[in-house]
Amino acid sequence: MARARGIHLHVYPSTFEFESRMDRIGAALGRAGLFSKVVFVGVWREGLKEMETTPMGVQVHRVRSRFADRQGLVQRLARFISWSWRIYRHYRRGEIACINCHSLSAFPLCILLQTSTGASLVYDAHELETETHSMQGLRRWLARMVERLCIHRAKAHVFVNDSIAKWYEQRYGLQGVHVVRNVPPKPESLDESGDGLRQAVGLDADRMVCLHQGLLQPGRGIEVMLEAFKGLGTSHHLVFLGFGDLVDEIKDHARRFQNIHYHEPVAPERLRSMTRGADIGLHLIPDTCLNHHYCLPNKIFEYSHAGVPFIASDLPEIKAFTQEYKCGWTVAPTAEALCDRLISLDKAAINFARAGCQRAAAEVNWESETDRLLEVYSSMGFAE
Repeated sequence: MARARGIHLHVYPSTFEFESRMDRIGAALGRAGLFSKVVFVGVWREGLKEMETTPMGVQVHRVRSRFADRQGLVQRLARFISWSWRIYRHYRRGEIACINCHSLSAFPLCILLQTSTGASLVYDAHELETETHSMQGLRRWLARMVERLCIHRAKAHVFVNDSIAKWYEQRYGLQGVHVVRNVPPKPESLDESGDGLRQAVGLDADRMVCLHQGLLQPGRGIEVMLEAFKGLGTSHHLVFLGFGDLVDEIKDHARRFQNIHYHEPVAPERLRSMTRGADIGLHLIPDTCLNHHYCLPNKIFEYSHAGVPFIASDLPEIKAFTQEYKCGWTVAPTAEALCDRLISLDKAAINFARAGCQRAAAEVNWESETDRLLEVYSSMGFAE
């Protein structure tokens, strides 16, 4: 089949500063050459370029709004409508071959663009968006209505794990859905030293070091971790590596407890080597909504790809991955359960789980997911 020469448009209300999944998608599509151009359309903010091109040739278009960045409901709605209208006006007569909608809020806009350009439409959901913890009351009702009205307009549907894909199949009667997991690339080597983390917080090799890396926000189990380590001695240490609203609270605990530490974020190219300095990675997301219940966080793949076993919440997708590769342990997301598991671990158990991490990194990586990604477009008639 002849190569498609139209534009592949990805619409997502993001600034595309920290979107590792989108970076990988853009790189894979750029290499495949199915489209004449791949364009990510997102949100502009002060200090960012409106137009730029990634090393893989993906064009990033950050669109301004006419309205100031204020937090009131009316202002946010006006800003979003302005942003949507400017995108529609810019691309409505473009030679668009395919549109990927990456957010439920952008679904109506993407359908308008589909109608005006004749492009194929893909719903590429990053989570179970109508069932998140923050989606409540009228907002949830409206979101579900929008999704129900829009979802069958898409020619293909892409979800991040099997449980969420099955939920959508059952809820909306979808058929032939695709699963593309959010996993890192295969590590080039697991031999690099991880001494930097221990040196940074001043810990000897005989101390067990547990690490939580990433966004330090409420709703990510950070309060549970703090409570657990307050009750553990100095043989067990906890390092938080990242940024977010809970940094000040973490720093306060670090001043009061010798086994709790904070480290500022590091550049992406240093993250894996820093992570390797830990004995255990932690990710205790609470089971507070269906989106959390069915989640398969990128964080557990980041730990396993760094060769670091993890302790994570006992949720279906996380548990299935953990049991398949024997690369960690799942617990109830409570301080007591976390303490019990940490106390039970010895070097032999950790080394056994490290071997499982190596198997997981070899088999579950972005290189293997790329084939699934390209199958989405093959099924729609786009081929090299």
